[in-house]
Amino acid sequence: QKGGILMLQLVFSDSACGSLKVAYGYGIGRYPGGATAVFCSNADGSPVSPAELEAARQEAERRTRAEWENAVPMEGSARDAFTLSEGLSFGDISEKFPGPLRLGALKLLFGAYPEGDEAATDLFDAFHANWTAVLARLRLGEPARIWYSENPDELCGFFWLLAQLRSEGIPASQLVTVKIPAEEVCGNETRRHLSCGDLSPGEWGRFLKLEQPVSDAQMADCAACWTNLQQENTILRIVRDGKPVSTSEDHYDRWILQEIESAEPEFMEARVIGNVLGRYRLGIGDTFVHRRIEQFIRDGLLEPITEAPQDGPAYHRWLRKRFDSLLINRYEYIDTNNS
Repeated sequence: QKGGILMLQLVFSDSACGSLKVAYGYGIGRYPGGATAVFCSNADGSPVSPAELEAARQEAERRTRAEWENAVPMEGSARDAFTLSEGLSFGDISEKFPGPLRLGALKLLFGAYPEGDEAATDLFDAFHANWTAVLARLRLGEPARIWYSENPDELCGFFWLLAQLRSEGIPASQLVTVKIPAEEVCGNETRRHLSCGDLSPGEWGRFLKLEQPVSDAQMADCAACWTNLQQENTILRIVRDGKPVSTSEDHYDRWILQEIESAEPEFMEARVIGNVLGRYRLGIGDTFVHRRIEQFIRDGLLEPITEAPQDGPAYHRWLRKRFDSLLINRYEYIDTNNS
């Protein structure tokens, strides 16, 4: 709530929305406790001892308790939280409003999974249902708080949303924003946030101090930027200087190829994908990396030597390099700003 008035809370991923819904009531009253699960492994592959596992569990419990006790409570209700997830950093965005072309882009992204088409359709349908509910409440005059970061999907979603609300006649005075910083210093610790989906339930409230009103000029600027992106309609968008910009699909290849270079001549594709996502924190997903590796196979750089199981992702397979020379030399990069 804000001044006793209900306030919509808008995010751009299901993971962010799930965490935000739990945040309501978080930190109020006595810590309730509960089961704590941890997953541990040693870098050298050796088994984790029972003592190490228990120490990790206790540390996780300590952190959870501390987060509860230090949380800034969120006012309002979980019913006010909505996700408008569309994956807009990838695929065709030329439609006036997300329709069949957006669904097709989602199916391309989800194509690595056995039930990818179904998952893409579910996400697309949920977006439309949430948008209908959100727009109806906005037209009744309810204010909205928009949470976002410089994650490519979230920033594209933010620019799309302000452009769309402007076209719907929703005034800027009805909107506020909270932009989650990529890094924050908490005591002796530096915390990094790749997206709003990284936030745990106890973290949301402390970012309320970053709330900013939306201006007419900001809405107009976002609308103009989004219109330009729609006209360019490249297959990929990245973030540069705080704005989404169009780029080619091979933009992230250098990082993917670096991981392939460091792998053995025969390697598990899933492991390379995990390394790309974990080490470089580019804001892209596993299926996009798999899509680029598929292109490397078509280019003749790699070849599959096993097939993925039918009930698992297509990247659960082994690949073989076809060249001994550095794969990254196969590509020429002219955008030195991203080196």
